Amino acid sequence: MIKLVRLKHFLVSAIFALISSAAFGQSFGNFTVFPEDGVVVLSGSIDSDSPQDFDLALAAAGEIKMVVLRSPGGVVVSALTIAATIKQRQLVTFVEERQNCASACSIIFFAGEQRVALGELGVHQMSSSGSSSLAGLQFVLADVLSAFDAFDVDDRVMQKMLRTPANDMYYFTTAEKEAWGIDRFSALTPEPVRSTFADFPPERYYSGPSVLPDFNGRDKNFRSYRTRIRDGAVSGVNFAGRFSVVEIGCGTSCRFAFVVDVSNGKVFTFPYGGEEQYQLGLVYSTDSRLMRATWREAYWTADQSKDTDTCISQDILWTGSGFEVVSERAFEIKKSSYCSILY
Repeated sequence: MIKLVRLKHFLVSAIFALISSAAFGQSFGNFTVFPEDGVVVLSGSIDSDSPQDFDLALAAAGEIKMVVLRSPGGVVVSALTIAATIKQRQLVTFVEERQNCASACSIIFFAGEQRVALGELGVHQMSSSGSSSLAGLQFVLADVLSAFDAFDVDDRVMQKMLRTPANDMYYFTTAEKEAWGIDRFSALTPEPVRSTFADFPPERYYSGPSVLPDFNGRDKNFRSYRTRIRDGAVSGVNFAGRFSVVEIGCGTSCRFAFVVDVSNGKVFTFPYGGEEQYQLGLVYSTDSRLMRATWREAYWTADQSKDTDTCISQDILWTGSGFEVVSERAFEIKKSSYCSILY
């Protein structure tokens, strides 16, 4: 997994800005502005009001650097108008990992002076509601093809668009993104828009006494660490409303963890830790199901010819019985440095 992360994160441009995890944006329709970071985020469909909303967002944002796209598509004419503005202002377009930009959204993406799609980028034919609109559809298609030409889009991209039925979607592979110039960038990596802890409040809070694990029955697999786990449970809730994260040291800069449901004593394993995720650091809160985990690449997978090592930082979301990855990034540090947590 680490090798895959390194491949993704070191082939893309270093000019992208990071939205602070504490930042709160101003919304205009489906556009959200983060002025301090010079970023506008499109979340949702593109409708007839979207060009005006985008103009309002740009006016509020001041100096914009990047447009982040999280959209299933929508009105093609509106997408063309937004794309023309992006082209004129030479903005960067970016699709995050685990996000989707499809249909009309792809037109906006291709307008980027620099563009990177770590997530899914999809295209298909435009649809017509009947013969009366066929002529209008042809005019719009001509505008799309002209725009793609102006955006220096590879002919093979257009072929995929024209050959994929309107009721289907073609998503470009990583190899196609690279070989066909879909991703166009400079040097290193964009930083994804990070989730805020406030985005993921607990499902419920527990304020009663701590219920201890059953190490002779249900939780017997964790018996070897029963003293530390029991102490953590007794100390009370520190994560996601009713859970206690119990961190245990395993040597110099080595740690692993368990998650205990304080309301019933059930113990869960934590997916990271030990020498596999060296220098593991965790940030979590009683008031959120989100956790931030940062660690150093294991020694035996690192490139020893380099004078730097790779650190991985993930935002992971507690589902009630385990974690799923929300976002992920990598950054380089000197071998003599410590892999500190990215906030």
